[in-house]
Amino acid sequence: MTRISPALVLALLTLPLTLIGCGQKAWPGPDSTQDAYQWAAVDFSRDKGCLFIDATLSGAAQNVVSVTVEIELMNDGCPGCPFNLDLGRQIFPGDPGFRQSGSHLQIYLCGLDPQEAYRFRLKGENAFTGLPTAVSDVYTAAP
Repeated sequence: MTRISPALVLALLTLPLTLIGCGQKAWPGPDSTQDAYQWAAVDFSRDKGCLFIDATLSGAAQNVVSVTVEIELMNDGCPGCPFNLDLGRQIFPGDPGFRQSGSHLQIYLCGLDPQEAYRFRLKGENAFTGLPTAVSDVYTAAP
C-alpha cells in the first residue's frame, strides 16, 4: 500500500485556497479616456453686475453634474499671484443662469460689484466621482 505524504496532502488542500483570488474581478469603474471632460475654451464678458461665461468642453460633456464658478476679488491688483478663492457659486444643469447644449455651456452670474475687478476659474464636477474635477485656467474680468 502506498502511503501519501502529509506534506503532499497539506499542499493539495491549500492549493485551492491560494487559487481563490486568481481571476478576481473588481467592480467596473469610470474610464478616464471616455468619461472625463476638460475645458477647451472659455470666453466671457461683463455687463454691469453680471458675468457672462461662454465655454466649450472637450470630451464627455454629457457627464457634467455641476459647475462651480470660483471668484477672487482683485483688491491688490496682482494678476500673476496664486489664485485665492474669495467666493464660489455652484450651478447645476437646469438652474437659472446655466444652459448646456452638447459641449457648449453658458453661465450667467449676477450680483457682482460692477466697479470691482475679478479673477475667476471654473470647476466642473463629473458624474463619475472617481474622475478628477475639470479645472479651467484663471481669467481676469476687469470692470
